[in-house]
Amino acid sequence: MKTTIKMSDMTLGNIKNVNYGSFNTNANFSNINKSNVVGFYGQNGSGKTAVVDAFKIIESLIENRELSQIGKRLVTYGKENLWLQAKFIVILENKKKLYLEYYVEISEKDSGYHVESEKLVYKEDEKGKRFKTLVQADSDTIYVRNQNIKTMRDEMKIQGLVSFHLSKKQRKSLIFNSEMLPIYNEVFSKEEMQIFYALSIHFVQGLHIIENRNYGLLMANILIPFNIFQDEVKGIVPLSQSVDNKSAAIPKKIFDLLKREVFPNINVVLPCIVPGLTIEINEIAEIHKEGGTKGIQFELLSNRNGNRLPLNTESEGIIKIISMLSVLSALFKETNVCVVVDELDAGVFEYLLGEVLKIVDESAKGQLIFTSHNLRIVELLPTHSIWFTTTNSENRYVQLKHTSKTSNNRDVYIRSLQIKNQQEELYDKTDNFKIKRAFKKLARKGSHHEKQNSYSFGGRGH
Repeated sequence: MKTTIKMSDMTLGNIKNVNYGSFNTNANFSNINKSNVVGFYGQNGSGKTAVVDAFKIIESLIENRELSQIGKRLVTYGKENLWLQAKFIVILENKKKLYLEYYVEISEKDSGYHVESEKLVYKEDEKGKRFKTLVQADSDTIYVRNQNIKTMRDEMKIQGLVSFHLSKKQRKSLIFNSEMLPIYNEVFSKEEMQIFYALSIHFVQGLHIIENRNYGLLMANILIPFNIFQDEVKGIVPLSQSVDNKSAAIPKKIFDLLKREVFPNINVVLPCIVPGLTIEINEIAEIHKEGGTKGIQFELLSNRNGNRLPLNTESEGIIKIISMLSVLSALFKETNVCVVVDELDAGVFEYLLGEVLKIVDESAKGQLIFTSHNLRIVELLPTHSIWFTTTNSENRYVQLKHTSKTSNNRDVYIRSLQIKNQQEELYDKTDNFKIKRAFKKLARKGSHHEKQNSYSFGGRGH
């Protein structure tokens, strides 16, 4: 049995417009090998994408990447630091059950992000057990099993301090730097190393984040952000294909992976979702790049019952589904897979999306966490799978009250928007009369300017 890990809770502090927000995924030891679907709903600008950004922060830190690569402002305006707490449930190879928690605080200064503190603790799933600190860091030093790195023997002290200062300079995680591994191996027990690897290897290997901005170029018909999750290979391959069906070259290794494994696997599922449709990737020419590497120029085709056309002639919704299928398929293979998707419903037919999510919820193994505006999904998923954003920045995420097994969650939600019967206000209600009056005022203003301009042009004409 290999190590199994799933996120159980997350708390956000001072991230964008979320001063405080907490949610859980309903994952526990009894259902850890079953699917875990969590959706976020709410009005625009109410904190849904902040959840995706939180996962991006965690991914960047654990994979020891520079925080500057996130590429957006995240700290709430007027606040000095943002902070995150992520909780996990873990079952080790020896079947021991554990709770694992990761905390990080990040400041925004000197035109960049800096890790101010981090902490990784765990507790065994047994009555009376307390949390133990694996490793923690502050602005001054690192503590491994509560032992200050500065008090360790010289060899470990030097290596630890060099790693610490290098991480600070590079704006990376203070505790997930690979240079710390020799120290961890000496101080941690064998079991504690497995706990550390549960997060630093098993969780991040299964984590795949699909940001909405990735699809901007798809909508502009410039490229397809193709998401790959095939065995040990995961990531986004930008498949560029112009209107005349000519493509930029991709590495031969990636082309072979798409041709031999990814596309054939997608074609098992795709015809069931879009009847009669399969996709093909064909080599046009082999190109030798600088440095002696080989690239492949290719064509992407959709095949509908033998009728082949360039893939970019299909609708944006179909192409988006195709671009995510490799990742969604991974949810059915591995328990440790965690797929996070921003605006999952954008461009996708609502009935089809609902049916796909229902299948994932009933039959998959991994976690799917998404944001959406499509309320059909609210009708299909259980109440515990849906979180709604509120107008209260100090309590951004809540679940519906006053529901039962026979309730239609969509109806309950819409009624809550109208009569405000939940613990928090879910919608910053608009005044239709004011909106109408504003539009009429704008229209009158436009007519006035138009009349002035016609007189002015008329005068010039004479």
